[in-house]
Amino acid sequence: MPSCLAATAVARRATTRSWHIPPGGGVGTGPSAAEMRTLTLNKVTVAVLADSAVTRCRSASGALGFFPEHGLIDYQALTTAFLSAGGDNRLIMLDAAWAMASCPDCVPPDDKTAPGSWPRLFRTRERLLHTELTSALHTDDQGGTVRFATWNAQTELAQRLAEAHATRTTAEALRDAWRAPEVPATARALLRDLYRLHCLERTAPHAGWYLAHGLLLPQQVLALPERINEICRRLVPRAEALTELLEIPDELLRSEHRCRTRHRPNGMG
Repeated sequence: MPSCLAATAVARRATTRSWHIPPGGGVGTGPSAAEMRTLTLNKVTVAVLADSAVTRCRSASGALGFFPEHGLIDYQALTTAFLSAGGDNRLIMLDAAWAMASCPDCVPPDDKTAPGSWPRLFRTRERLLHTELTSALHTDDQGGTVRFATWNAQTELAQRLAEAHATRTTAEALRDAWRAPEVPATARALLRDLYRLHCLERTAPHAGWYLAHGLLLPQQVLALPERINEICRRLVPRAEALTELLEIPDELLRSEHRCRTRHRPNGMG
């Protein structure tokens, strides 16, 4: 569920931003390089989050997750396709990381002014990875250009920087969604828990890195699994309300249900 909501929040933010970009095609200036980089990274983020959500749903369904009646295989075919459609995700991330490391205007976010502890943690990771990458990209003695071999040796680090950037911007989008003034009081607590759950799940895979850099204490790292489980236990009874947060139109749900029922083999309940 946090992946679904995160993908939705990022997609909505990207859509809102896109509508305000002057058109190109000889009519206007079109999106700037920075705007295109942001939008393409949004595409990567949404595709990865959506694929993660479908994968977890299919895995939780066991063998039934592979049957077409549930539609999960169809959805996963789409999410897998979009990992490459519209630009390969890895290439987009490497291009973004190169821009962040080589462009003088691409300054890492200030973690001291971050709106909350989670954005501060993610901003710090992005800043440190940015420093590590730029330090590793030694320039040639002549011409001041980065050697291809030097860049090629740092592509894994570059991808981690792009992923850290996406993690930070996604967390900030979720935080904005939770704290938006128009959010009903009944939904605010759910959005807060989903925001925190998303942040915990994005921190856990890199717990060793945070520990090594002194950003988390050993007891905080050890507490991560239980903190995740605690929020999940609180959210499970609210499954219907959580689904409503996605604002899926009723007619779409009814259409999907009719489609699945129509193609259900005889004997399938």
